[in-house]
Amino acid sequence: MIVLAAAELFGSKLNRELEFPSIPTLTELKNLAVAVFNDEIAARKRRGQSGPSAFNLHYMQLFDALGGRWVELKSSTQLRDRCQVYLFQKDSWNKETQAPIPSPTRPSSMARAVSRASSTGRRPASTPMSAMRRSPPSLNRVSGRSSPSLKRDVKVESPRRMGEHAAVSRVASAGSLGAASGGYGLSLNRAASYAMTPPRTNDRPPISSITPIGALGVTPLVRDVQLHSLLNQSARAKSLSPPVSPTHSVASLSMMTFGDKLSMLYTAMLNHSSVGDKSPRAGNMRSPRQYSKDKLVASVDDDAFRALFMKTRIGLEPLQITNLFQQADANSDDSISFGEWERFGEQYPTMIDAMHIRIRDHNKDLEQKQEIEAVRQAVQERDEMCRKQNVAVSDAERSTAAAEENLKKQRETLQEARVRERDAKAITDAARQETERARGTVAQRAADVAHAQDSQLQEEANLVEAQRNVDATKRLLQELAGETAAAERRLEDLRKMVLEQEQVVAASREREEHGHQELDTRQRDLEDASQHVNHSKNETQLALDRLSVSEQALATAQAREEECGVSQLQARDEVNRQCLREEQEEQETRMAREQENAQRQRLADALAALEMQQAETRRLIDANATHNIKRDQEEEKEKPMIEQEIRLRQARLQLEEEEAKLRIEHRSFANTTGRS
Repeated sequence: MIVLAAAELFGSKLNRELEFPSIPTLTELKNLAVAVFNDEIAARKRRGQSGPSAFNLHYMQLFDALGGRWVELKSSTQLRDRCQVYLFQKDSWNKETQAPIPSPTRPSSMARAVSRASSTGRRPASTPMSAMRRSPPSLNRVSGRSSPSLKRDVKVESPRRMGEHAAVSRVASAGSLGAASGGYGLSLNRAASYAMTPPRTNDRPPISSITPIGALGVTPLVRDVQLHSLLNQSARAKSLSPPVSPTHSVASLSMMTFGDKLSMLYTAMLNHSSVGDKSPRAGNMRSPRQYSKDKLVASVDDDAFRALFMKTRIGLEPLQITNLFQQADANSDDSISFGEWERFGEQYPTMIDAMHIRIRDHNKDLEQKQEIEAVRQAVQERDEMCRKQNVAVSDAERSTAAAEENLKKQRETLQEARVRERDAKAITDAARQETERARGTVAQRAADVAHAQDSQLQEEANLVEAQRNVDATKRLLQELAGETAAAERRLEDLRKMVLEQEQVVAASREREEHGHQELDTRQRDLEDASQHVNHSKNETQLALDRLSVSEQALATAQAREEECGVSQLQARDEVNRQCLREEQEEQETRMAREQENAQRQRLADALAALEMQQAETRRLIDANATHNIKRDQEEEKEKPMIEQEIRLRQARLQLEEEEAKLRIEHRSFANTTGRS
């Protein structure tokens, strides 16, 4: 949003563009404007030049593009995009002169001014300049409708300081319409000067300040043409002429002539007239030539006449209003032309002046009520904003509580995961130790198997050796049997050597018996060796079985160790995930707390703004009540004067009727008697 800020420095008018990201508050506008013009003073002030070195802001006025006048800037709701603001200073050395305001330019020290304004409490503008220029016109904060802003090519003159009494016209004119046409004498220059005339010190002019109109000669043939021209020229003059100070803007109407007051009241009746399409409403205005052709176009009926009395609260009875309408309607055509209205005004100047003042007060009351309604609507919006902000704060509190609860649960989950990790680690260590023991058992069983196999081999070798010994003994027995058979044959053949052979046979039989004994021993040894071999085989098989069981236990322990290792890794991964989740929960909790604090701050700001709006509403209501009290008091004071004027006028009419009656009687008497 761009606000055009103008001020006078060292006798020259300056106009600068102040850019904001949104509609600024008055404090933000003042801070940035003071910072910008302080830089202008520092850049323009020469060494030894008189005057202060800082811009001392007193108050601000805003140019109302719709009304074509300057009004006092009291609230940020009055600001629109590219609206023109004028800044007055407190310093007595700077005499404000009324002059055209130059075209706005961007201040060269905008960045420095924004930085300095931020240090004084204003938030810096963050919206890019190009984006601001492309932004649409600002919306009315109260109604939501776009409002017209000041065009770039419109030349506006600076306002006058409150309290000054100079009426200098800045609007060019071709001359007085009254002088050119012989009409009632309202010129464009005078119409423009009325709009820029400074206010009177009192808000309500006295009833006695009535301009006599006896010298105003109005030609009947040009009255309607003059009225239409006056309306068009007044509208143009109002849009071009510089306005006055907003606090006393309505008081400038007291400088209007009596003819201007009559024109204004007549225009008000025309706008309310119910004579069909003959009334000059908006979009139905007729040219001066059409007015001259049809005089009924510029006439008002009884309803418009009564509406004027109702609006101005004169306090007359309906019958009195009817009598006044009939009195104003000289040609009895049930309508009042401007000429008839002028004659009516000459007869009741006090009433016309009171109507003029009351119309002004009525418009002021309407403006105040509209402003009060706008502020009330803003208060309602602020109240709704506060309610929503309260809901947002409650939601933020619930979110914070939920985040803290989630964080607490997450910490408990993390603690449980760490306990599970420790348990898994202990189980893994126990499984590893069991695996080591199983490996030792397997090694021992393998050694036992090897020893049993060695014993089996040794026993098998002994068995083979015993078998060889048995075979050798059998061969020896066979040999001994052969020798015994040979000895017996020799015993048969050689009886001679019986003794020797008997001895030999006895010895052989002894050796044979000994051989049989040796055979029996060898067989027993063979049987023992076989038993030993079978026992060794059994021992080997048992050792092999134990080895298989140990190997199965080792495989089971290894699988258990692997499973525990996987569980430990999973527990470690779960702990890591829970740690990350805990960090996320802590971050979400911090963000929730920050959002809660931000919502609380926004709620405090909304409550402060609501309090300001409520205070502004109370101030406007008090001002309106004071205005209405003063209005009622003035109307009470005016009431006896108006009643007296009506009574005097009625008495005068009665006297004139009696005088006319006496003149008629006198002429009749003269005609009858021949006396003059």
